Formats: sequence, structure tokens, C-alpha cells
Amino acid sequence: VQVGDIILIEPMVVQKSGDAAAKKTLALAVAVVLSQNRLKIAGFMLSEAVPDYVTFVIARAGSPEEEAEPARAPFSGTTASVPKHMSPRSAQHLFEWDLQTQRRDVVNLREAEAENLRLQKLEKEADAELEMVLQRPLMIMCLQAWKSQMKPRQKTVSLLW
Repeated sequence: VQVGDIILIEPMVVQKSGDAAAKKTLALAVAVVLSQNRLKIAGFMLSEAVPDYVTFVIARAGSPEEEAEPARAPFSGTTASVPKHMSPRSAQHLFEWDLQTQRRDVVNLREAEAENLRLQKLEKEADAELEMVLQRPLMIMCLQAWKSQMKPRQKTVSLLW
């Protein structure tokens, strides 16, 4: 691990409301490397308790010369940029994390599209109801005008025995 690297962790975090634990993705920037197994994180305070052992992925910071070149990702279709000096295990973890994130995004997108369709249907129903409410006075005026033009018929009673 070097200064400037980013460590991605996804610990199971218990919600404050007491709900079930859920994964939360955290990106931690390395500020100082103290030893082989100790480091300091730049400007980040964990408000949740993180377990002692967490699976993580290290995204290495590239040099300015490397950043000038267009990055070529070894995996097609991923959104994560892969640093050049990454071990196969770290690359696999990064790939799996990116794949899980994309799958979660797809599920969230589908839910949002379903909600959008439901809201569009509600909007059409509300527009139709508003149209009916706006046309009601006009319909009442037409009915009254029609009634005024009608001649009342006389009822005839037959006196046949």
C-alpha cells in the first residue's frame, strides 16, 4: 500500500434504527503508511463500527505520466478503472465489487422505472379527473339551456270507463 492509494471496503453495517445489517461501500484514501500492517486514512471518521477483518480492494494511484495515457481496462464493460500495478487477486476483487455494484444499480434502475410508470399512470388519471371537473359547469349550462328550450308536454288523462 502506498500513499495516495484508495482502499474500498464493504462492511456489514447495522442500521441505527435496529434494522438488519446492510452492506455499505466505503472508499478510504491512504494518507500515511506507518508499517506493513498499519496506516492512516486521510480525513475520514467512521461513525459505524467496522469489524476487525474486512475484505477490501486496493486501487493504486497512478503517476501523472500514466494518467496522461488513455487507460485500457482488462475487463470490458466495467466502470472501475484498473491501475497498472495490481495483483490478480486484487483485480478479481475489484472486478467482483464493480460487478456487484452494477447489478445493484440495474435493480435500482428497474425499480425506479416501475415507479416512474406507476406515477405516469397516476398523472394520466389525475388529468382525466381534472378535465371532468373543469367540464362540469359547461355541461350544467348546456343542460339548463336544453331544458329551457323544451316545451313541457301536457299530460292527458283519458276518462274512459
